[in-house]
Amino acid sequence: MSAQNTVAAQPAPISKWILSAQALVNSPSRQDGMSLEEEREQLRKATGQIYRAGQESKIPKESIVTAMIFLIRFYGLQSFRKYNRFIIAQACLFLAAKVEETPTKLYKVITACHSVRNAGQAGERIDINSEEYTKEKNAVLEAERIILYTINYELDSTPINPTLIFKNILSKLIETRIIDENNKSFMNNGVNIMWASLRTNLPLQFEPKKIASACAFLTTIYSKLMPKDKTKLNIFFKIIDTSERTLKAISQQVAEIYLDNEAADDFIVELATAGWIPQAMAERRIKNTRLDSSIVPPLKKIRSSPSITPTHFPSDAA
Repeated sequence: MSAQNTVAAQPAPISKWILSAQALVNSPSRQDGMSLEEEREQLRKATGQIYRAGQESKIPKESIVTAMIFLIRFYGLQSFRKYNRFIIAQACLFLAAKVEETPTKLYKVITACHSVRNAGQAGERIDINSEEYTKEKNAVLEAERIILYTINYELDSTPINPTLIFKNILSKLIETRIIDENNKSFMNNGVNIMWASLRTNLPLQFEPKKIASACAFLTTIYSKLMPKDKTKLNIFFKIIDTSERTLKAISQQVAEIYLDNEAADDFIVELATAGWIPQAMAERRIKNTRLDSSIVPPLKKIRSSPSITPTHFPSDAA
């Protein structure tokens, strides 16, 4: 399988890896007849596999994030129907570990991925001396070459990893005393929300800084730490430095990931009542939950909450 012969024509990005709306709508997978929902589900499963296998093989979080972004970029230019997501996910994890200078043996990646994929089933572990393993190893190595060609050998992870930017934003929030430096749960919540953002194609829509800023914003709401004082509120949004339209767009896509998570009920409702996500999303969550709907605040209309509305937002051009 030659990379040069199999790689499809690449749509022109707006700014490197920020693809146009038309390119996203007419993705290779969609052109191959896949529905939008199916494409989203495939992406969620593939990135979820990277996350779980990365933890299973004890690969550092930064490397796991880089692997997820490699996969998102790959399927922005290639079709899920043409390239097996299970093989591509393994190759992205193996490649990212090398790029981040945290290399791991290929057999560890393959065995971890099989363990995650077949958890609880017979044959959960793959025999590294088997013919099946040899075929898998060769397929992953070939996939790695195709990934490199598809992403044009752009391997510098520093500008693409939003977790590094998130940590910088957190430092600023601590410096301005908006967040207590001893609040360890804020960072943990933020990392979890960051993982959720990487189960979507947000990295193809927005620059890493905007994703990190939106995740910091969402973490503040989830943690119920949005400043009440107007001066601190404006300082907060100055640090976030992202337009209202962008925050709403990212919030909606991240919230989609949490709709099946009962622990996020308050989070979803707060976002909806404040107008950051459509009211219908919270209503769908309430309808599907087994919890008594009487414990959920009423959603009579979308409104802007005074507690999380700054004096002004930066423009999208900022």
